[in-house]
Parts: sequence; C-alpha cells; structure tokens
Amino acid sequence: MRELSLHQVIAPDASPAEMVHTAAALGCEHVCLFTQGTGGDFPFPVVGDADVPDLLRLMDSLGVSILGSTTFPLTPTLVVDAYAGGFERSGRLGSRVANVRFLDAEQGRLTDNFARLAELAGRYGVELTIEFMGFGKREALDQALEVIRQAGRGKITIDPLHVVRTGVSLDALRRLAPDMIGYVQFCDGPLAGTPESYAREGAFDRLPPGDGEFPLGEILALVPPGLPISLETPQEPARLRGVSVLERCRRSVDGMRRLIAAEGT
Repeated sequence: MRELSLHQVIAPDASPAEMVHTAAALGCEHVCLFTQGTGGDFPFPVVGDADVPDLLRLMDSLGVSILGSTTFPLTPTLVVDAYAGGFERSGRLGSRVANVRFLDAEQGRLTDNFARLAELAGRYGVELTIEFMGFGKREALDQALEVIRQAGRGKITIDPLHVVRTGVSLDALRRLAPDMIGYVQFCDGPLAGTPESYAREGAFDRLPPGDGEFPLGEILALVPPGLPISLETPQEPARLRGVSVLERCRRSVDGMRRLIAAEGT
C-alpha cells in the first residue's frame, strides 16, 4: 500500500511534534511541515531553528520522516535569500521536496526567481515542486512546465483541488512524464466553486478523500508507483465543532486508504 503523509494544514491547532505523534498513531510514514512563515491571513505552526533537533529525535524514535516542506511563494517582491533559513531547516529535517506557488504575473521575473530559488534549495538537498493553481487558469500547468523547462530543474505538484479549480484537464496530466511528478497532495471537495472562496477553501475548508466529488480515482491512477501521498485536508468547520486533531486526521487517512484499496494502487 502507498505511503501516506499528514500535512500540517490539516491541524493548524497542532504543533509539528503533535503532527509527528499523530502520523505515528495512524500508521502514516511521513509528515509535511512549514519551515517558512506563511504571513498574511494563514497562520500555521512553523518549525524554527531551535525546534529541529527535538523534532529529529522524535521522528527517529517514532519511525516518521518529513516528506515535504512549505511554504515558498514566488511574489513580485521576492528576495530569494530570504528563504535560505526555511530551506536550511528543510534540509536538516530531511525533507525531499519544497512546494512553491506562483504569485507573480511577470513571466521573465518568475522564471528567473524560480531558477535561483531552485539552486538555493538544492544546496540543502531539497527539490522544488510547483503547485500550479489559479481559479479558471487552464494555462497554469503549461506555465509551470515552461518555467521548469527554462530553469532546467523542478517538478510538478499534483493537487486535486487545483486540478479541478484551474480546469486543467486530466488528459493534460496524463501527458506528463511520470518523472515530472515530484509531489502529490490529496483532498476532496465539491465540483462547483467560486473565485471568492478559492483561497479560503485551499487553506481551511477541504474534505477527506471520498467525501466529495473530485475525480480522485482518475487522478490517483496518474501518480507514479512508490510516490507517497500527502493528505492536505484542512477541516476548519470540524475544528470549530471541537473535533480533535486525531479524529480529523483519521478521517482523511481512512478515506485515502479506502480509495487506494478501491483503485488497487
């Protein structure tokens, strides 16, 4: 059965250490953590320099490792070296990938910043993956692939929410070479969405796999064998109702395991 990872966004009320404990309790092999502050309206626990030694000891004792780290948006005002600390912490923790998002409409600057950011991350043994996104932005995947082509490095993140909300076709995803997919996040949700709710949906209001309408079986079939799946299913309404961290994570893990079993992957 595929290895699973719990993403910190499932439980903004849990510390990184609690996410590691929860992953171990649910039989998940990995976690995905924030090693760089998000800023803005999306505060999540961030691993600081002083946290790394204790986290490493805890992960080693529980048999859990870090799969990916976040969040590294490419903005028009990006100072690439400002992310050095986040990548250094990612590397110390053993993160395989770091997820980046495009928040810059100027293609030349975006490509240059991505190339420099990928080089910086690579110094710490971390590979960048691009989470293509944008409501109704059908060209989002092509844009990400062009940036990777020009930079000569990087891979694609597959996230069902953004597949559905951008309108990128499954056929376009099927044309991807398997080794271009570097990181996979899973969640579920309604097929209908709005531009106004898109950002909040991504950060706070997704569904466990199997509880919505996304074509998860078809997307799962595209995931290369052996690539772990990160569960990115923030459930703010459940948290506000008092549902525990463990139970929110359990719902997502159980739903993903049922999907994997049903698809025979």
